[in-house]
Amino acid sequence: MQRLETLIAQDLADDLMARLSDPMATAEARKALIQLLLDRHGTGRILFRNTRSTIKGFPGRQLKATALPAPLSPSIVDQTSENVQDLLYPETQPTPSSQGEEWWRDNLRVDWLIKTLKSIRPQKALVIAAHKETVMDLEDALRQSGLQSALFHEGLSIISRDRAAAWFADEEDGTQVLICSEIGSEGRNFQFAHHLVLFDLPLNPDLLEQRIGRLDRIGQREIIKIHTAFLEGSAQEVLFRWYDEGLNAFRQQNPAAQTVFTALGNDLMSLLKAPQKDQVEALIEAAKNLSQQTLEILHQGRDRLLELNSCRESEAAYLVDAIETQDQDQELWPYLERIFDAYGINVEEHSALCHILRPGEHMRLQFPELPDEGVTVTFDRNTALAREDILFLSFEHPMVRGAMDIILNGEHGNAALSILSHPDLDPGTLLVECFHIMDCAAPKRLQIGRFFPPVMMRTLIDGEGNDLSHLPPESFDHHPRQFDREHARELLRSQRKPIERAIRLAEKSTRASLPGLIEASGKKMLDSMTLELKRLAALRKVNPNVRKEELDQLKANALEMHSSIQTARHRLDAIRVIVTS
Repeated sequence: MQRLETLIAQDLADDLMARLSDPMATAEARKALIQLLLDRHGTGRILFRNTRSTIKGFPGRQLKATALPAPLSPSIVDQTSENVQDLLYPETQPTPSSQGEEWWRDNLRVDWLIKTLKSIRPQKALVIAAHKETVMDLEDALRQSGLQSALFHEGLSIISRDRAAAWFADEEDGTQVLICSEIGSEGRNFQFAHHLVLFDLPLNPDLLEQRIGRLDRIGQREIIKIHTAFLEGSAQEVLFRWYDEGLNAFRQQNPAAQTVFTALGNDLMSLLKAPQKDQVEALIEAAKNLSQQTLEILHQGRDRLLELNSCRESEAAYLVDAIETQDQDQELWPYLERIFDAYGINVEEHSALCHILRPGEHMRLQFPELPDEGVTVTFDRNTALAREDILFLSFEHPMVRGAMDIILNGEHGNAALSILSHPDLDPGTLLVECFHIMDCAAPKRLQIGRFFPPVMMRTLIDGEGNDLSHLPPESFDHHPRQFDREHARELLRSQRKPIERAIRLAEKSTRASLPGLIEASGKKMLDSMTLELKRLAALRKVNPNVRKEELDQLKANALEMHSSIQTARHRLDAIRVIVTS
């Protein structure tokens, strides 16, 4: 408490301390006090960190291990080898007596694998083995046992690996099993599957966690079943017990595992080559103790201010609600359908929630993010998470943003002629509807849109020069009748002067509004930057991470933004000539 009072005194926040004793204001005062501490003394301004223990949504893990009797024949596994790789992965080093015959025939581990996969059928399972050759042989073994599987290894092209992953992810017609070499333990997400089969175990604990992490991630909705088997009395059993009893690495993530491996790895290697029961027990106990000690040190070294700042729950809840609301928005697809139709993009149905987009014969231009061979898209987030080969389209996706840029910056559709009806206007009334954009040109690094976003000004002038902008667009009947081209040209020629006069009046009206917008935007910018400068100046007194150069740069940015705002301009973006009916 004394340390807290000292920090608070530096920030001249005695009133917050006083309010903590008021029962009616305690919660609000505590929140304000925490925010002040985070701002002044936390490292969140330059670093964010979230630990797994502070984030909800991760699944549980369940280990299903099987001990297999060690074979008597050295043609199956040679336990006398001095090579750890031979002991852990005997299938990669066949002995001379087994040459000419597939190693997986009458192999206990392969039999266990087949039985395991059949017992969980039709549930999907990801099978991981260390080597490409092992994966290819296992695929042969499964095929001959009547099990269909897909291959994923470094010998395949990226396209082939994508196809294999897509086949595995397909819920209706996909394969039950995907067999991966070690390359499949990094970067790919298969959280739609709930069974992980480890045909062998890697030496590095981080690599084991990477394997499990293909399924154990946010979005996994069931407990992950981890299946593995080992030969009794072999190096495989020693490595399994090291992970299970020493590091508890199967049932939960252990951030101390790599530290323990670095410290005791040499002893582990020796026992893998020549297992001695007493020494194995001692090593496992040493690993368990060192793991617990390391975890305690990591826990004591936590920066609580950093963790508090890494996830502010109220702000995070607001963002989650906004994302969920946007995901439920049904307006994006109809909007994109109109764009695709206008620009010549062919749309085919792929499945219930997916579509295939391909360039059409009459495509008007190179459409953003659309390859020549086409692409499959979805608007369902769960489908996109399960299928990495399918694009998830949202309002933030580059394809959607690019389409918007084409519409906003192109000339297509900038002028229109319509016949509309309005209850307050006589038939035959000529109207000119102008849309001006007021924007501020500034370097992207300034993020000027915070203070002066593009503003659209609509004006509606009739043929007599009267301003009818008070009539909202929705008050017009939006079922326009079409002009034929010849009558349209004739009308525009005959009404050229009234139309030009209406455009000049709209320009004048828009120009008159610009100074007020510049003044309001400039004030908003100055108020915000002044507040930020004061905050950083106060922060610099107690936090050495704040450098004088930051304040100088902030002042320079404020001056540059002020100059840019003062030079804001307006431009005519679109025009529509309306004849009432």
